[in-house]
Amino acid sequence: MTVKDFKNPVIDFDRNNTYIQSEGINQDFGVYDSPDELLKEHHQEMSRVKAFLYRNWGRHMMNRNVRKIRGK
Repeated sequence: MTVKDFKNPVIDFDRNNTYIQSEGINQDFGVYDSPDELLKEHHQEMSRVKAFLYRNWGRHMMNRNVRKIRGK
């Protein structure tokens, strides 16, 4: 199921696929060891402020969360 109209979503649960953004997924980037490895290959443009925050805070938090999820 895909929500095509966010103002009027279908709310009937019929025990099937509940992805609300399945049509928005248009590319599989595969599996990476860490967010840093993914973003080395698939980086995105961002402002200097966002780049600074990502470099000094965001990436550390993401990598920590991935390690925690993977039990490393």
